[in-house]
Amino acid sequence: IHDAVHLTVPRANRSRRPIAGARMHTTTRPMREDEVVVRDGIRVTSAERSIVDAAHAGTDPDQVATAVVQAVDRGLTTRSRLLEAARGRGRRVEGLVQRALPQRSPA
Repeated sequence: IHDAVHLTVPRANRSRRPIAGARMHTTTRPMREDEVVVRDGIRVTSAERSIVDAAHAGTDPDQVATAVVQAVDRGLTTRSRLLEAARGRGRRVEGLVQRALPQRSPA
């Protein structure tokens, strides 16, 4: 578990002053409304956007896998939403997400 809050801002804002206790990340991918949720009154990226962003940024594959499993198990996202979010982010990201998804036996 990290000891900092991770913030994603548009690449155009990369010159923004650092915030104590926060780690800034930039993106050229605009946030779509469906990629933002409100938790405890704070706008945050959805579980699937956060996971694929982390995977794309090179986060350790074991950490990505753990995040995938926990997000699905906690009901924060679904297999299909994660797969959809990973599509178009490159084969490596898509593969990480696919391999990490818990294999469910048919009902």
